[in-house]
Amino acid sequence: MSCEGDYIKWIYTAFGECISTVQEKVGFALGLSSTIIWMYAQIPQIYMNFKNKSAEGLSFAFLLLLVTGDSTNLIGALINHGLLTQIITAIWFMIVDVFCAFQYVFYVWLIPRCSKKKKRQEIVREEYDQIIPAIPLLVAAASAKSYPDPYKPPELYGSLLGWVSAVSYLGSRLPQMIKNFRRKKTEGVSWQFFVSAILGNTTYAASIFLKDPNWGYIWGQFPWLVGSAGNLFFDFTILFQFFYYGSDDKAKNDKSVSTITTDLSSDKKPLI
Repeated sequence: MSCEGDYIKWIYTAFGECISTVQEKVGFALGLSSTIIWMYAQIPQIYMNFKNKSAEGLSFAFLLLLVTGDSTNLIGALINHGLLTQIITAIWFMIVDVFCAFQYVFYVWLIPRCSKKKKRQEIVREEYDQIIPAIPLLVAAASAKSYPDPYKPPELYGSLLGWVSAVSYLGSRLPQMIKNFRRKKTEGVSWQFFVSAILGNTTYAASIFLKDPNWGYIWGQFPWLVGSAGNLFFDFTILFQFFYYGSDDKAKNDKSVSTITTDLSSDKKPLI
């Protein structure tokens, strides 16, 4: 691809994109911001797991679907000869999510500390129950092959992988929502990941529409739009769980403190 007119040369060299108009510059800036946000998103969760020496608050199905989305995203970029920056970013996503999944396996399965109330088989069964609601979404991804261009070779394989990746990301939130609901708390889960996800997905979706509002381009990017904009509802729902269950925990703590204070006051004897 060659650029014409007064385009920004360093962007073309690094990213292979022809950026010249104000709209294209804003779209590129939003897309780059989205990438930076996503590269940070999982770091707080990894740190929290390491600090607490536990990952029980996470759903393993949530992590498994994230890794599935990462791997198909990376394979798709390699098959379609994606830009070096795209491949490097996909590799980074893969590394951090696999590492987070490894933390779960290490802390929850390999060295169960004070969680001996649950046997390992029960934990696996619980995660299996949580991944069931996401299976219809994964099956739906396979039906994408019936749609017209860009679902013809050579774009077909990259598009199908894009759908699998997008639907994996989309379905990943359901197991975590279910686990939060069953536990009635969000302890051990980083809210910063979901805030980053909202910011990253919003800026990414906006960058696509600003880059080229034509339906042909939008249709080609549709799997990734579904995987980004489609997750906003689920991410806001999980943030609501943080607010709702966090408020309940705070109320319980306040009640406990109040009870202790009352008990101490009742134990006081008059001096006379």
